[in-house]
Amino acid sequence: LFVKYGCLACHASERGTAPKMGPTLAGLFGTSRRIADRAAPVVADEAYLRQSITDPSAMIADGYARAGVGMPSFQGVLTDPQIEAVILFVKSLK
Repeated sequence: LFVKYGCLACHASERGTAPKMGPTLAGLFGTSRRIADRAAPVVADEAYLRQSITDPSAMIADGYARAGVGMPSFQGVLTDPQIEAVILFVKSLK
């Protein structure tokens, strides 16, 4: 699933891996995230991950806003069970 939809093309799944286009997923879940256009950080919980998958432009991680380049929406591409699988995968990356 993660290879098919390209998650790991833009997001590293291990700490210490060379930076990619998107934020590293390792250790992401449950952390405080700075968002590009907000003063207060948000917690990377299930709701944050789901929104990041279905509406990635809603909360862009600080340092990853790039004009004309960004994560595509997977709304209507991934089923709810597939989105849950991605969330579980991210949660497993300690």
